[in-house]
Amino acid sequence: MENVLKLIQKFNNDYSKDSKKFTKSIILLVSKGNSIKSAIKLALKDYNFNKVITDDLIDSILSAINKIRDKKSDTIRNDILNKPWVKGSSSLQKRVNILESNLSNTVEDVVLAGKLLVSNIITIANKNVDSLSVVNEISSKMKLLYQDMDTSNDKTYNNIIDQLQDMQIKIRQNRITDDDNSKLKDLLAILLASITPYLINKAIDINVRSQYRALNNTEVARAAYESMLYNDKDDDNIFGYRWKLSSIHNRFPFDICDVNAGADIGYGKGIYPKNKIPRYPAHPHCMCSLEKVLKEDVNTNKKLNVKGVNNYINSLSETDRAKLFTMDNLSKYLKTGDWEKTLSNWNYYEDPIIR
Repeated sequence: MENVLKLIQKFNNDYSKDSKKFTKSIILLVSKGNSIKSAIKLALKDYNFNKVITDDLIDSILSAINKIRDKKSDTIRNDILNKPWVKGSSSLQKRVNILESNLSNTVEDVVLAGKLLVSNIITIANKNVDSLSVVNEISSKMKLLYQDMDTSNDKTYNNIIDQLQDMQIKIRQNRITDDDNSKLKDLLAILLASITPYLINKAIDINVRSQYRALNNTEVARAAYESMLYNDKDDDNIFGYRWKLSSIHNRFPFDICDVNAGADIGYGKGIYPKNKIPRYPAHPHCMCSLEKVLKEDVNTNKKLNVKGVNNYINSLSETDRAKLFTMDNLSKYLKTGDWEKTLSNWNYYEDPIIR
């Protein structure tokens, strides 16, 4: 898992470096009068962003594979791009293509939402800021606009925040003036005039990055898993694997991973034979791990008993149980007890295919 985390961080660093040229190209094209959609289309012709990021993805996945399996590098890259994990699912290439096709919409949505937020801030400020509640409202919306972005060197943002803080002090001292309001309005006018490049950068750096990062994290985890399976496939001493929750799992809502780690299907809590492993990773960003279990540590004469999952689910509080199902499926589960058809993100036990 430590290696996987390092690879995830490396992809993040590579994305930051490789997206800068693409972002600058879009901003320049928009400044020349192109629409965002046209600018992105032209920028993609000039700089094949999709291919560059795909290469970063493949490099991450290759690094997660410990054994090359006697295949040529080009063959392995082709397998990674075009062979899905399981029959019927989408290949990496198809999923990357979908992200590229959605890129314009993602950026346009962020820019539109950001401009609407700035307009809302200006509307509030135009009524004159004469109370702490109004100052706090504007400050809150400014922080939302710049959420997740580094503002340390953003002069426009910092000037507005400084002005709002100064106005807070003056309101408390009952010495706010029209000049203070005029200065704030002037600063907000500068913000509105300069916000588009910032929003384009935010869209590429935060929103688009998160989509590619989810893909990278999932693929790297799967590649590391397949590498482990490959190395263990001929080891008769290994019975299977124990599903272990990640150290940060408790920061997230109760989900399918809790079931995989907590249920006992006959061999001990969270333990599964080699040919009956829950789909891994269980969901995008899944950071769980699989720990080898030796035959000497389990009763291999026992048969797999899926009712162990029922026992686990039924032992949960109503609150945790509700998090595992949609409302309709929870009702169906309570009537039928068929968790395999109703449990969210459940993909059945699989005899994993090693690409």
